[in-house]
Amino acid sequence: MKFKLIVTSILALLALNACFATSVELNSSSLNVDKGDTFSLDLLVKDAPETWAFENVNLDYDENILNLTSITLSEVSNSGMTDKRVSDGFISILWMSNQPMGNFTIATLSFESLDGGTTQITLNPTLADSESEVKINVTDTNVSIYEAKPDLLITNVSIDPLKKYETNTVLVTVANNGDFNAGAFKVSLETVTGVIDSDVKESIAELNYGESTVVTFENITLGPNNLFDIIVDSENIIEESDETNNEISFGNQPSENAISAVLSCENDSVKTGETFDVTLTLNDLTANRAAKAVEGELIFDSSVLKCNNFEFQLDASAANETYLENVTIENGVVTFSIVDGTIDEDTTIAIATFEALAVGNSNISLENLVVSDVNGYAFNNVSETEMNMIVQGPDALIESVEVSNPYYMEPAVIAVTVTNNGHQNIDSCSVNVYIDSDELDPLTVTDLRVGESKIVEFNWTPQKEKTFTIVTVLDSSDAISEENEDNNQLTEQVSISERIVSMEIYKKSETETQIITSVKVSNVGENRQCMGYDVYVSLDNLDIVEVNAIGETTNWSVTNNTLFITGYEFTNYGEFEIANITFNKTNNSISAIISECALSDTNGQKFNKILISNKIVNLDSIKNIVLEGNVSELVDESALETTTNGEFDITKIYFNNSDSIWIPETVENDTLISITNETLDAMKEAVSNLGNIDFDSITSEDDVSDIMDEVIDNMVVVSNYGFNISNITQETVTDGTNAVSELRFTATNTSSKGYSIIRLPVGNLEISEIIINTGSANVSLEKDDIDSTIGWYRIPIEGILEITLIKDPEVTIKFASALPVTTTSSSSGSSGGSHYSSDLSDGITSAVIKNAVSNSNIVYGSEIDQEYALNLRETVQNSAKYELSRDTIIVGGPEANGFANKYDSEFGISITNDYPGENRGVIQVQNIEVHVGNFIKTYQVIYIAGSDRYGTQAALEYFKTLEDLPEKPVTVEWTENGPVLVE
Repeated sequence: MKFKLIVTSILALLALNACFATSVELNSSSLNVDKGDTFSLDLLVKDAPETWAFENVNLDYDENILNLTSITLSEVSNSGMTDKRVSDGFISILWMSNQPMGNFTIATLSFESLDGGTTQITLNPTLADSESEVKINVTDTNVSIYEAKPDLLITNVSIDPLKKYETNTVLVTVANNGDFNAGAFKVSLETVTGVIDSDVKESIAELNYGESTVVTFENITLGPNNLFDIIVDSENIIEESDETNNEISFGNQPSENAISAVLSCENDSVKTGETFDVTLTLNDLTANRAAKAVEGELIFDSSVLKCNNFEFQLDASAANETYLENVTIENGVVTFSIVDGTIDEDTTIAIATFEALAVGNSNISLENLVVSDVNGYAFNNVSETEMNMIVQGPDALIESVEVSNPYYMEPAVIAVTVTNNGHQNIDSCSVNVYIDSDELDPLTVTDLRVGESKIVEFNWTPQKEKTFTIVTVLDSSDAISEENEDNNQLTEQVSISERIVSMEIYKKSETETQIITSVKVSNVGENRQCMGYDVYVSLDNLDIVEVNAIGETTNWSVTNNTLFITGYEFTNYGEFEIANITFNKTNNSISAIISECALSDTNGQKFNKILISNKIVNLDSIKNIVLEGNVSELVDESALETTTNGEFDITKIYFNNSDSIWIPETVENDTLISITNETLDAMKEAVSNLGNIDFDSITSEDDVSDIMDEVIDNMVVVSNYGFNISNITQETVTDGTNAVSELRFTATNTSSKGYSIIRLPVGNLEISEIIINTGSANVSLEKDDIDSTIGWYRIPIEGILEITLIKDPEVTIKFASALPVTTTSSSSGSSGGSHYSSDLSDGITSAVIKNAVSNSNIVYGSEIDQEYALNLRETVQNSAKYELSRDTIIVGGPEANGFANKYDSEFGISITNDYPGENRGVIQVQNIEVHVGNFIKTYQVIYIAGSDRYGTQAALEYFKTLEDLPEKPVTVEWTENGPVLVE
């Protein structure tokens, strides 16, 4: 227990000593005062033990800016002995009783601020308790004495107009940002470089603090690359709070005022022999910078113009009794100079008089132009405006060169249109035509007036099939001086080919035992008429009875079942018969095939391109094609046809099912072409594939793209020899209101000869174009064009596109599909946004029916039917003269509606006054095909009609309530409760 008490006593003493951390300080550690202010500080003791004595030996501070004026002891000193001195801040107190402790005030010290600056008041105290001196912490006080002064600085400099070589006004804004008013001072501009005037100064009488003033320096002339210093209080008169911000450098570069030297004339064209004046004017000069001297050169084409005179329009200054001006004219250059007094406005300097010498045009321009101001400085920003003078004359040009009837061995006319595009008449102008460097006899056009055109015609008979270069030249000897000599020649290319002539043998009439045939020639040009022929006809099961041939001299003979007919000494063109032949039939399977033929023109020249068509053909006469199996039994032998286009034979085989195939005989020698059951199956497959594709569901680009994918999937190769088909792709995009599709594939010929026949189920898609890329050119494939050595296309059955390829090209088939032209509307019967016509009537809820009505023309007959039709949409059409050109809805029966009468038989139910009966009507939907040019188009026709007005009304009102278009006819009856379906 004793040990525990000792420890406790030590801890108590430690705790007691820890309570006394004695400090001596003034009541503020930092103080800001103004110069001249008085202030007081309390001398404090904190956390002191029982204090017996206190002494401050002295106070330390900067006596230049601060002075201790008094020391006032506090009440705590009343119980002690005290002493103090103001001179050094000495304080002494000794307490004999009532010793203070804790926190207490020793005294109050009063000070006076003498000058601006900062100082520290430092205490030197000691403190003692009853036993010894107490350790204390001393805190000094920092004092800042603020003195108010002005602070002058430049806040802005502007120069107006800031122009080189001109007098400028410099505006300098000076501000006093201090807190004391400034007396008189000066602002100066001191040149560093580029300022033409000497240094200048301006005085300011005074500037109160917080204010600013603008100092104006006038008539300061600036040169290039100027730089000057601007100094405020340049003589250092004002004592400021900041002396470092009194100067700035200003180097904004001035621009030079632009002036212009302009050449002008009242006219821009003259004729030879005429004179004209050109005026030289200096513009945009001002009194702020006037010009005094002008020199330079006036340049022109001396082969076109002559300068007769150059006269100054100024009063030249005199120097040494001579005028300071000079003019020389030599070789298309007028050199001039003049010194005048002052030019300070738009002024005419000189007038030059020219004479037109020859047809042409000449620029008139200024070179080496120097304009100097009154101080001798050159104007550096001078724009020069030149002019062009046209000396007018004739101008013969070739407007066009056209070749009519460009066929081999047929007389052609080359029509050259010559125009005078100039300003003077042409008395005579030669015209030369060169064809592949061979010159035709030249012609001359005469008396060609200004603006007039004349045609000269050259006769030419092309002797070759090729592309000729025709060069036409006017005025080849340059006898005419023209305004434009570069338009006297024109080069054209013209392709010459021989006109294809057709020869055909066909039946004119037939009995059980006899046949009369004709050999007919067609497409013979009028400019190359036919005068002779030789024809060989191979016969099978035919005996000749009679031959009637044309020509002054004719003859015929038969050798080995081949009939030879010849005739000449006649002239004919266009389409004409050369022979009528009567045969007796020895068998019903007959053929008469032109195996060889020749035609000659009136000059005895041979026709080289003859398309032979044989329309009396039996199966036995087809030598290079084998019909395997039972295929021959399906052939319509009476419709067989063979054709020769000069390159190869084409055999047209027609079958009893209305289908056909055209075979180009372009395979390797000794190779037989087989038409098998597989060939027929492929042909049938293409037709049956039509049913796999819904061509009537097109509402968007995506629908068309899906259909094109299905067309590719159902594409069939019917007959193929030596070809590979690959790279089949399609792309569909929207173009306006159409979806445009391109189906592409590559047909590669793996042998020297061959062909490929491809079928595509295209339904009612519109074929825009079929393009064949041969590797050297893009060629459009033509329908049924068996003359082509590249290939052709045809429509053997409605909805089937058949392409025959002879070469190995890249094939592009372009389709165009019309998209519905609709306006956005809400649809309560559709889950998404649809597009319908804006004039659609109320009461239709189904999106399908809305689309059908929106995409169709509404056609009526009578006024009653018109009222019913308006219940579908506001836009309707009368059936009179209406032609099927888009989807259509017929309202009303055939009695009143002519369009309904035309197509009534196309539907499953014909509408009459008796059927479907009183108050009854029928709704029918049918796709109807129409022929438009070379294409077959299919349109959806909705037929809404009844036996009477109530029947039509019943069918129409019921149609509006349908969710989908009916696949079969729907009969409806009108009752007192409205339309009712008839089961």
